[in-house]
Amino acid sequence: MGRRSWTTPEVDALKNVLELLQPHRIDYEQAALLFEDRTASEIQSKCVALRDLERRRARRRLLAEACRARRRGQASLTTVTEPTWGVKLHPAVVWVPTTHNDIEPLLL
Repeated sequence: MGRRSWTTPEVDALKNVLELLQPHRIDYEQAALLFEDRTASEIQSKCVALRDLERRRARRRLLAEACRARRRGQASLTTVTEPTWGVKLHPAVVWVPTTHNDIEPLLL
């Protein structure tokens, strides 16, 4: 039996499974029980393809936003202007955003 293309309801159901479960916690054998005539390896392949597609789309959105911000002359989302973690720095430590000029080139 050759590869059968995924139907829209199957893809939607698989996306729901991916949203509910952590990416590396999916039991593909159990997920195969939700679909008729689908093997665990087919489900795993489709899950990987869906995750990769979402990563590519997110990367494209981020790059597009950075390009738009560069054209407007503003800092982009990738420019760090203040710490992003949720804790406070020690009073003796001062946060200074990098200018990318303070990093020495690598000697290979």
